[in-house]
Amino acid sequence: MGALILVVDDDADWRNLLSRGLCQAGFEVTQAATGAEALARIQAVRLDLLILDVHLPGRNGYEVCEAVRRGKDYPPIIMISGIKMELEDREAGLRVGANCYFKKPVSAREVVAQVRSLLGMASALKNAESQEKGSDAWLEIGDYLRIHLKRRLVMTGGRKIKLTSQEFRLLAHLSQHIGQVVSANELLQKVWQDRSSIGRVEDSRLKSAIRRLRSKIEPDPEHPRYLMTVRGEGYYLCLHPKSD
Repeated sequence: MGALILVVDDDADWRNLLSRGLCQAGFEVTQAATGAEALARIQAVRLDLLILDVHLPGRNGYEVCEAVRRGKDYPPIIMISGIKMELEDREAGLRVGANCYFKKPVSAREVVAQVRSLLGMASALKNAESQEKGSDAWLEIGDYLRIHLKRRLVMTGGRKIKLTSQEFRLLAHLSQHIGQVVSANELLQKVWQDRSSIGRVEDSRLKSAIRRLRSKIEPDPEHPRYLMTVRGEGYYLCLHPKSD
């Protein structure tokens, strides 16, 4: 799956609704119903984003957010309040480290859009930091795939592989949005410089290129774990590939 997101809310119906929307958008989702359960889950897995209800049993969302922000590496945080939200509530959420704050009722679609935006910014920041490291800036995906954008190198399982310039551009563009679904339309415009592709859902050139790229970077191209498809939406590089 794509980026791993933790949804924390004591309302099971809303939690499941939002989780379904995120899964349909290509993300991997785990859930928690209390603050204590959320903190335990955060310590057990490496999250890419946290969606956090304010009013939770036991430790509330503000306390959980503060605890997460005290860690060395912390994910973007979206906070959601189910009560009438005053200005002070929003300020409190942002003060403890939330990246944005929603008030219920809010549509799952709106939250998913914000998730994509935050992950995009996090990805851009990570890429910028990698470029600052110079010649040692390897992007590591799982324990198998490594990409060096500046030196135009790709390694799988410790071995250097050869890509065509087009295949590298395709992989590079996906790696700049790692964990996010990139539409076929965008790939055609960015990789092939095809402005006539606007509005096009699919293209045989892209399908063929994806197939060739998978044959070179996937351990098992027939069962891809790194270069994934979201039917009707596009493709993404998996942030946390599942092990065999």
